[in-house]
Amino acid sequence: MLQRLGALEQRLTHFADVDARLWSAHAAATSGGSARLLRAARQWLGRAPEGPLRSAQADHSLTHAGDRTFALALRQSPYRGVGLDFEPWRPLDERHRRLMLTRREDAQLGAANGRDLLRIWTVKEALFKADLGGQQRWVTAYELDYPNRRSGTARVRAGGRVQHFRYISIEIPGGVLSAAFALHNG
Repeated sequence: MLQRLGALEQRLTHFADVDARLWSAHAAATSGGSARLLRAARQWLGRAPEGPLRSAQADHSLTHAGDRTFALALRQSPYRGVGLDFEPWRPLDERHRRLMLTRREDAQLGAANGRDLLRIWTVKEALFKADLGGQQRWVTAYELDYPNRRSGTARVRAGGRVQHFRYISIEIPGGVLSAAFALHNG
């Protein structure tokens, strides 16, 4: 069963200052949940419902983990890219910390707990998905300005240029959902 998530949708619309729609499906309840959510997002955007899905899109993103699938679509998006990531609650430890944090982020976080690390992991994955040119980068390339915040700004340096992002991370029943938006750099 596909469902619209009204309260989360409103938070994302307000944060991103754009007309946003968010859908969810439980994998056990629908066969082809990702395909159905992608079709719903593309139809709402007024685009052909079929076709290949690239990792980075300017107006929509998909994520799935555990038994949940989510799709986010932005109508008349002012962003260069959008990314969405969901992870069910699970423990993360020092190994994960080394894999995803820059030295500066690690120093700012101090003694972060597993929930904080999982939140940051979803933010970094959402940033990766929102980066139209970044599919060859690892998540440590993306640096959060204030990693202890649930929403904020981030950047990635590539080829002498800096790409800027905004992100928001929201705890939901069963996990954490994060969205990232690549800004058009002036």
